[in-house]
Amino acid sequence: MTERDGPRGTVQVFNPAYPQDVFTDRWPENGDAQYVFDSDLRQLIVELKRLKNEELSLQEKSQLLRQLFGESAAQYAIESMLEARRHEMEAGRFHVGPRGKVAAGAAPAIAAGVRTTPTRGATRTGGGYLPE
Repeated sequence: MTERDGPRGTVQVFNPAYPQDVFTDRWPENGDAQYVFDSDLRQLIVELKRLKNEELSLQEKSQLLRQLFGESAAQYAIESMLEARRHEMEAGRFHVGPRGKVAAGAAPAIAAGVRTTPTRGATRTGGGYLPE
């Protein structure tokens, strides 16, 4: 339930399961500030969906994360993602689809009905030969 006539002209959103719990009790202090806050939250949703669904380069993802969360959080997120992918590759769970797209794990490829090929190691320690 949402009411627009809360104290100071603010929006109030109550927990439907426990009406004494007001979801918006820590929101900004007036209607104008709440409007800005609401707009910021909606923009965050748009950017997170973009981050998840669009095929952005690593640099574009990093830049978007920096804009949303700051330098440290963006760097941590990118490094964590790369580390997870490295572990998946080492475990042989990285696959390349027919169009060259990398899919981690076998389950997503099987569920989507996409034929994939396991990736080969590309470093001297990964088992593949690299010409000088």
